[in-house]
Amino acid sequence: MSEPFDLNPKYIQSENQARDDFDEVQRSLPTFQPHRGKKIITFGTIGLLLFLMCGIVGMYFSLKALYMANDDLELLEKEKIDPDAARTLQSGQILAGIGVFLNFITGCGSIALLVFGGLGLIVASVK
Repeated sequence: MSEPFDLNPKYIQSENQARDDFDEVQRSLPTFQPHRGKKIITFGTIGLLLFLMCGIVGMYFSLKALYMANDDLELLEKEKIDPDAARTLQSGQILAGIGVFLNFITGCGSIALLVFGGLGLIVASVK
């Protein structure tokens, strides 16, 4: 009856050599920190969607996404983050920037409405 596996010492030695070569190649590859691209896209989208309903919360999410995107893009330039994340990080940065702008405009409009609306009520009550 023959053995189902080849127990030839040459085969075992070549398998061990292949394993050692694989481990050496893995050690030589650069290790990257994980990027936060999905979180940045999510926060940017939430900030963009909340600019009409709740400006303060929308501004928080937009600013948080913008800061995270800028930090990760800086690490990307230093080659500490996987280069495949560049487009995701840039997209999140753009979404966050638009969210900050829209939340700022909405906040200024709300403040102007409160100030000028209040002044209008005061002027109307004086007459």
